[in-house]
Amino acid sequence: MPKESSGYATHSDALARLRRAALDGNLEACCQLGRCYAHGWGGPRDEAQAFDWFARAARAGHDESAFRAARLLLGMINVADQRSDDARYALQRAAYAGHAEAQALLGWCHQRGRLVGAPDQGLAIAWLQRAAHAGSASGRYFLALNLQRGHGVERDARAAVVLLELAAEQGDPRAQWALGRALSEGLGVTRDCAAALAWYRAAASRGHARARYSLGLLLAGGAAPEQDDEQAACWILAAARQGLPKAQYTLASLYERGLGLSQDLSAAQRWLECAAQQGHGKSQWRLYRWLKRGGQIAAALRWLEAAAHGGNHYAQYSLARHHLKLGTDDARREAFTWFNRAADAGRAQALYCVGVCHYKGVGTRRDPLEAWRWFQRAANAGSDSAQAALQTLAGRMGPDSLAQARGPAT
Repeated sequence: MPKESSGYATHSDALARLRRAALDGNLEACCQLGRCYAHGWGGPRDEAQAFDWFARAARAGHDESAFRAARLLLGMINVADQRSDDARYALQRAAYAGHAEAQALLGWCHQRGRLVGAPDQGLAIAWLQRAAHAGSASGRYFLALNLQRGHGVERDARAAVVLLELAAEQGDPRAQWALGRALSEGLGVTRDCAAALAWYRAAASRGHARARYSLGLLLAGGAAPEQDDEQAACWILAAARQGLPKAQYTLASLYERGLGLSQDLSAAQRWLECAAQQGHGKSQWRLYRWLKRGGQIAAALRWLEAAAHGGNHYAQYSLARHHLKLGTDDARREAFTWFNRAADAGRAQALYCVGVCHYKGVGTRRDPLEAWRWFQRAANAGSDSAQAALQTLAGRMGPDSLAQARGPAT
């Protein structure tokens, strides 16, 4: 007997029918086919094919496809100029036609300088306002961020909260997370950790990584109505698995200390490495110290250099000291450079060391007057060593030199 049909078409059959309809000029089918390729529904994910189907419908005036083509293109790498032009023209046409999400995306593009040329904050705000007024959750979210920060508009934290509430109620996980943060920190609204917890949960359930991390922190910190270290660790782990460096760094601490999960030093180091490889400065600095304690000096130094180049002033100061110990002229010059970079953050020890370099001619020419000025800055930052150096130097400098040193820097 012939096998009874299940009554359901296979994914490939449905995709084939959709393709035939799209080739026959059905714009909705083109858009849906683009979505299938973009998400991998019914076959392998193929962003290039997705864009082509969106662009085909967009050229025929399908606004939703224009929006989706532009959004997809913004996430693609090595895009040809012609595709960028097609996406820009289609997005602008859809925005002017009143497509609210296209208006929001166009505003975002003007703010970031993507697709449309140089950033233009005025145009960005204008399009975001139009999108928010038309009911776009994205428009409301992005406009709220600008109101919180005072970018292109007068800072208004309360107005930002109103927009975030509207977008959050529409189900936008970014807005739900941002509203939770506002409630948690009291930004433009009365601080309410219970409400913050609820909005974090809403966004976290939709897979929002930062919301999962924030929810974990709130549950672990005792500020929420409930504290649950195990649940906190679960949410932070979920955010870490999504690639959020801050969550990976925090998860390493939880594994190291055995908070909310079993202590596992190997897992702690693995998560630190994950965050460090993404350029997370605190993780790089901590991994350097971790490996150094374990005797893995060469590997430790690689992370120290990465952290220093990334702007971590503790790492910059430690790298300067490392070069100083090497003793060569080149190493001394490197030490002087890194002491200066650490001093830019106002670190008292680094300010003092720059003064020592100028006084002794380490990595730079000897200059007691310049040394005095650096010692003065270090003393003002709280360095007792610098204060002692000033007293010593004052006894060795003549009245004229001392007066010149105490005058304004040249």
